[in-house]
Amino acid sequence: MIVAVGLLGALFAWPLIELCVARQDSFPSYFIYSLVSGIAVGASMGAFFGSAEGLLGASPRKALAGALQGIAVGLVGGVLGSLVAQALLFVSGESLLQSSSPRLGAAFVLARAAGWAVVGCAIGTSEGIRARSPKKALLGAAGGAAGGFLGGLLFVWLGTAMPSFYLGRLLALLVMGALIGIFYALLEKRFAAGTFKALNGPLKGKEYLVNQRRISIGSSESRDIVLKGYRDIASAHAVVKVERGGKIVIEKKDGKVVVNDKEVDRAELELDDVIKIGSAKFLYGYFG
Repeated sequence: MIVAVGLLGALFAWPLIELCVARQDSFPSYFIYSLVSGIAVGASMGAFFGSAEGLLGASPRKALAGALQGIAVGLVGGVLGSLVAQALLFVSGESLLQSSSPRLGAAFVLARAAGWAVVGCAIGTSEGIRARSPKKALLGAAGGAAGGFLGGLLFVWLGTAMPSFYLGRLLALLVMGALIGIFYALLEKRFAAGTFKALNGPLKGKEYLVNQRRISIGSSESRDIVLKGYRDIASAHAVVKVERGGKIVIEKKDGKVVVNDKEVDRAELELDDVIKIGSAKFLYGYFG
């Protein structure tokens, strides 16, 4: 799903990029052109990545809040990415922009790709910032940087080699969005402390990674896991914590929590435990 979010962000960014390309001669400098392009991609993809959790959980309020934060983070990433690329170009020498030497041309592509890596890094942090989770933000930054750099390589290379090939820019943006999503998902799953898999109801089959220190559960849209369509769910029903030593603990708040048919106030979870929260049932473990 996160890959689909990246693709949607790329599709949204594409017409903005084409507008920048069409008016490239109107910009006072190449730096301003790259700055506006970076902001367009960063804000567009940041909006979609920031809203991902809200979209997955069918929570319009969370999706909107995440989108707005994602736009802000993407804007910052676009500015920083352009500054990084410009600094690298400056270090490489002004002749870089005017030379036809293959070596200098490759340096130009790498410098611009490094700028896109910074944009991707910012995009990847969107969900972690929304969730106030440093771990998610860090994993997102790493995945976003990798996807942004590789997608940026293709984007800059195609833009340099075939500047009039507009479908090439679309392809490059789609690759960038998909790679940011893929790397983010792989890292998130690799470093997760387990997964809660819904066993019944509207969310049956959905998996929630334990990828932050504290995960709130309840019916309110402000919770990390929003349980809509289930009976006996309190607004702030329970919380899952990752404690020292990697222990995964669930605590009741305003609702009843049952672990393996035993009602608990607090319990350390083990693999294959079945947790009942209201009428919702989850299996804790590692999947996929």
